[in-house]
Amino acid sequence: HGGFVVRELGLFDIDGDLIAYGNYPDIYKALPAEGTAQDLAFKTTIQVAATADVTLVVDANVIAATRAWVKAEDDADNHLPSDGTIGQTVVKTGNGEKDYEWQDPTEANVVVNAVTEEQALAASQTVINLATVTTVGTAYYIDGNRMYPPAYTVNSSTQITLTDPAAGGEEFLAVQNEPNSQIKAPQIEMDPPIGGHPSIQQLLERLHLSDPAGRTEDFAGTTPPGGWLFCDGSEVSRTQYPALFTAIGTLWGDGDGSTTFNLPDLRNDFRRGCSDTRSVGDSESDQIKSHSHSASSEDSGAHTHGGRSSDSGAHKHRSGWGESNRSDAPFGATSGSGHRGSGDSDWDNYLYYTDTAQPHFHWLIINQAGSHSHPINIEPTGGDETRPRNKVLMPIIRAY
Repeated sequence: HGGFVVRELGLFDIDGDLIAYGNYPDIYKALPAEGTAQDLAFKTTIQVAATADVTLVVDANVIAATRAWVKAEDDADNHLPSDGTIGQTVVKTGNGEKDYEWQDPTEANVVVNAVTEEQALAASQTVINLATVTTVGTAYYIDGNRMYPPAYTVNSSTQITLTDPAAGGEEFLAVQNEPNSQIKAPQIEMDPPIGGHPSIQQLLERLHLSDPAGRTEDFAGTTPPGGWLFCDGSEVSRTQYPALFTAIGTLWGDGDGSTTFNLPDLRNDFRRGCSDTRSVGDSESDQIKSHSHSASSEDSGAHTHGGRSSDSGAHKHRSGWGESNRSDAPFGATSGSGHRGSGDSDWDNYLYYTDTAQPHFHWLIINQAGSHSHPINIEPTGGDETRPRNKVLMPIIRAY
């Protein structure tokens, strides 16, 4: 701002009272459009009678900077030199305030390129010798999978020994100066752990993150935890789960034959250990071992059986022959007289009836069969399978 003349100056206290006043010669504050711009700074000296009653407070939110101060600050020693070029970095070359220098990155820092050594492993090979080792910090890979101890043992800076012999044909990579080579496993071999804290390996074991791909477990939930898959026989990608495919291959099904493979289907099945006659991946249907049942009745020796007829009600019986040609027998006679008499003496007799007997049974005598036994039929029982008492859990497999 500008366009005015300054002639007087007043100093006010916190209550708004004027406590000091001063006269100045006319000073014109020009406008920027008039071709000049300047800052006005006034130096005022006042004298007060009771200095103990005066407190001078400077508002920290009010900043007054003259152009000369700003120019001097801009030229101060704490600014970087302006002669650098694109891509350079500033390096402190000494302890002085202006001890800065622009340098190229290759001169300002030690840059080490990763050196990758590649080998094809032979069958049963365990010892690997490295031809070129330039620095510490080497990471080892077999077929793209990073190895950690105890998968190998470091013998020297140029030699390691594999814990498991190579199958043959695997691609071995030794990547030196890899940033992850020492960061991922800082405590993996420390025993005891630093400061009483568990080592990385112990933490992995507690979290089951060190379990190898292909390991199966039972899970009490309904959704597999992270890193695990449900053993339901489904097809999964060979590229998405390379470690699992390396571990189990196509033992449980080859998927589409090129890009997928099958998980084990452990639903509704009990697990059984492999043997010389049963290989991993074999399946067996349910079966009961061949056996027989024996049963016999007790030998009761020679004996007879008794019985009786059914009740035939009150009735009378007719004789088989007669001796009289009269029909007035005491209990009755047949109506006809043409029946044989005793001794076949004549054929002009009536047949007589006996007295009426009350309702009764007749006993039966069964001839003796000798010592014998009777056959026994055993009826089938049970359900549609043979099983012990059980609880159902979810079978899962480690995916990576």
